[in-house]
Amino acid sequence: MYSAIGSLIGIVVVIIIIIIFVAVNASKVKETETKASESAKLVADKLAAANFNPTSTHDAISYTANGKRGAVTFKMCIDSNAKRLAFIYLLDNATTYILDFDKIMSCEILTGGQSSDSFGMASGMNNMAYGVSSTTTNVEYLALKFTLKDINKPTFDIRLLNRTPTQHPSFVSFMQFAEKVKSVVDNIIENREKPVSEIKQEIPQNINTTEEIKKYKELFDGGIITQDEFDAKKKQLLGL
Repeated sequence: MYSAIGSLIGIVVVIIIIIIFVAVNASKVKETETKASESAKLVADKLAAANFNPTSTHDAISYTANGKRGAVTFKMCIDSNAKRLAFIYLLDNATTYILDFDKIMSCEILTGGQSSDSFGMASGMNNMAYGVSSTTTNVEYLALKFTLKDINKPTFDIRLLNRTPTQHPSFVSFMQFAEKVKSVVDNIIENREKPVSEIKQEIPQNINTTEEIKKYKELFDGGIITQDEFDAKKKQLLGL
């Protein structure tokens, strides 16, 4: 009898623990969703106040050491109509920096000096020890540096990460974000001097029309040119 009661109590305790676990996790999910919603509204309000209408966005996402997705930390928004970029730091009350296309001269990805951390572990069996060690490589920081056509502010830096292991999922995510930003800026600079509307109508006979259309589609998808500019170039390439 006592054994049965003990088993029943054990089952009840397990059920209670499961209920608490589920409730705590549901609360965390709800809290995360609420923060995400509040963050999205804050970003929208900041951009609206600056008359910035994003045509595309790209996120820098943080991760835990075991690869679990965390929060969006930085956003890059592109307004291809007004020819502006916006960088938003969501962990600092959605602080927003806006750059005009025509003021950006270059973009560099900067990483601080690398350092290494060594970890050692020994295990013994029958008084015999085996050493196991590993080394983690860190970068002191990851940043983006913009050179601007502005006498008062010739450079503009965005620090994305402080000291972080290069193997950490967050470093990988933020490096991909930095590379995307650089790619967008490089496209802006490359195409700024030759707006689609001003390109000569004559098309070289040896041009690969399909490849050219794909190239301008990538610019459109990246928010560098507008729908009208893409359509105009496509018609030009197809001879319509």
